[in-house]
Amino acid sequence: MGHAHYSKITIAGHPIHPMIVGFPVAFYTAGVVTMIVYGAGGSGYWLQTSVYLLIAGVVMALVAAIFGLLDLFIGVPAQTAARKTGVAHMGLNLLGTIVFAGAAAMLWYRWRTQVHPAIALPLVLGLIALGSTIGAGSLGWKLVQTHHVGVDEGTREVPMSELDTAHRRV
Repeated sequence: MGHAHYSKITIAGHPIHPMIVGFPVAFYTAGVVTMIVYGAGGSGYWLQTSVYLLIAGVVMALVAAIFGLLDLFIGVPAQTAARKTGVAHMGLNLLGTIVFAGAAAMLWYRWRTQVHPAIALPLVLGLIALGSTIGAGSLGWKLVQTHHVGVDEGTREVPMSELDTAHRRV
């Protein structure tokens, strides 16, 4: 097994990037779902909610990207399989973020200028971007599981029997 590549940007030893990547994924997913609800006959509330969710997703993705870039280019050695996987992970995330930003801008404009805006194109873009985000997530998981990025291989596994001694019968 190769050595671990440690995340350089942490809070109390916990890598920041993996802590916050769930936010854009949740915002993006909820944004697509609310577009579908609006398209299925929901009120304008669902369209407005979708706009705000997609904007929040893009903003949080950019914040997560800052920490991911630092970890990738400071913590993962060049010319390694982990770096190649990280660059592919970054590329799919950037693609998803750009497409979601386009869908959000399109929805924002239509929401502000039309009475009953059509959402077919923004929805298709959202589904494509969500697919890109899922692909990026699988590569992020590969970074952890296969390449051990952010994994402290120096820690000792503690057997379950040692974890909870308070409930042992004497």
